[in-house]
Amino acid sequence: RDLHSVVRRQRQMCIRDSHKALQIRHKRLSNKEIYSFGYLKADSNIYDYTDSCTKVNTTSKYQKVVVLSETKEYYYVETEENILGYISKNNIGLIPDTFVEVDISDQTVNFYMNNELVLTTPCVTGNKGLHTRTGYFSISYKKYDTYLKGPGYKSHVYYWMPFDQAIGLHDADGWRNKYGGDIYLTNGSHGCINLPHTAAETIYNNVSAGTKVLVHK
Repeated sequence: RDLHSVVRRQRQMCIRDSHKALQIRHKRLSNKEIYSFGYLKADSNIYDYTDSCTKVNTTSKYQKVVVLSETKEYYYVETEENILGYISKNNIGLIPDTFVEVDISDQTVNFYMNNELVLTTPCVTGNKGLHTRTGYFSISYKKYDTYLKGPGYKSHVYYWMPFDQAIGLHDADGWRNKYGGDIYLTNGSHGCINLPHTAAETIYNNVSAGTKVLVHK
């Protein structure tokens, strides 16, 4: 009984100390709290408390997390699977307020401005030999009304936003009428992120060279 009381007190102290952790400045938009986002720079363990180091789960490289607060060595985060815990600061990179997220597994693109989700759209990525690489990139430049050329194709697009050498975000209504689902498994892109015209237009009009793009599975 005494041992249980000690453990309970230790956990209560951990919770109290975590609440006292230096809070990352929250941004407010229309009275709504907006948190900071981060991404995993490596496969990482998730701990319940910073001092006990009890692993509660793991998460994979390039996954997005919501950063809620920080201590000296850890960020307190929430994962996409709604798991709460501490991850070493060495393994998390903070993402600027405006960024593009490409989820290959879900075949969706999310666009955030001021840390608020303003657009979610289905997409088509590459597959097999023409796969879309995971990673944390920056848009190199953007170009309106141009042609994308490669072995056996020359495709006109209105909104071209490259971020991984010749791989980029662009509209694809000229040759697609469906997006998302399992299309990429049998009729994927050449590695680019194919988007509906209106979604590509919205992103194009709100990004610039240097805007971050997070691609994960």
